[in-house]
Formats: sequence, structure tokens, C-alpha cells
Amino acid sequence: MENIDSFDQTLKHMLIYLTQVQGTLILFGVTDDTVLRDHVIKVLRERLPEEVTLRHFRYDREHISLLEGVVETAASSNGRVVVSVTGLEALPRDKQSEAVKLLNYQRNRFGRTGLAVIVWVNQALFAEIANKAADFYSWRSHTFFIEPPPDWNKLESLRRS
Repeated sequence: MENIDSFDQTLKHMLIYLTQVQGTLILFGVTDDTVLRDHVIKVLRERLPEEVTLRHFRYDREHISLLEGVVETAASSNGRVVVSVTGLEALPRDKQSEAVKLLNYQRNRFGRTGLAVIVWVNQALFAEIANKAADFYSWRSHTFFIEPPPDWNKLESLRRS
């Protein structure tokens, strides 16, 4: 029996979505390990074909609108643009709540952008979005729960995270 590497399978599935699904795409990447998340982003960047551009948007105190951040980040690109979104869990609690509410409020406009996003969140924030931004959450294309590769040092990674 072949041992299937969950990490590689997840990456393959993410790449299929990012390269073959047209129009607006909302993916959630869920992991509590930010070092592992950054590793996945790096590997995706390496494996995406050159006609797909991976950009990055990071939430901060002044930028709490996913819609505005993603549209601005993708503005000057040609071809398929994928925006990797991080930082939501690092916002102060009040800004985080406001950002989650904006997800629901702006979902229709976001749905018309034709952009692909990967929203990176931890387990707790994923559950909060599912509950407090249920309409936006229901529009998601897929959720990926990130498991580390077989040779990953989980303790060291979580310590650095």
C-alpha cells in the first residue's frame, strides 16, 4: 500500500484550483503554524505556472478590507492573479471583528472581481469566520487544512511560529 503524502496532495489540489478554475475563487488555508503557512506559500509560488501571478496582501490596522486590499494588490497584473492573504489573526480584536464583518458586507462586490484569493487563518479564526461571516464563508470554493510534510519538525516550527 502506498503512503500518500497529505502535504503534497493538498498542494496538488490547491494548484488545480488556482490554475483551472476561472472567475472568482475563495480558498481558505487553515493552519495554526505560521512557519508552515509561509512554507506552503513559497512552494505554491515555485510550482505555479508563469501565467499565474501570486501576490500577497497582509491585513494591518489601516487595511482591514479584504476587497480593497485584494483589488489594489492585483491591479497592475496581467493574466490570472492569485492573492495570498495573511495577517487577519494578528489584528487587534476590534479591528479583527470589523474585518470579519466586512467580509459579509462586501461579498457581492468581491464575487464580481474575478480574482482568486487564499485566505490564511488559524483554526479559531476559521471557526469565527464560519459563524460571523456565514454568507462570505458559504461562497468559499474550498478549504484546505494544512498538514506538514512527513519530514517537518512540528515542535520547532510551532515554537518559531
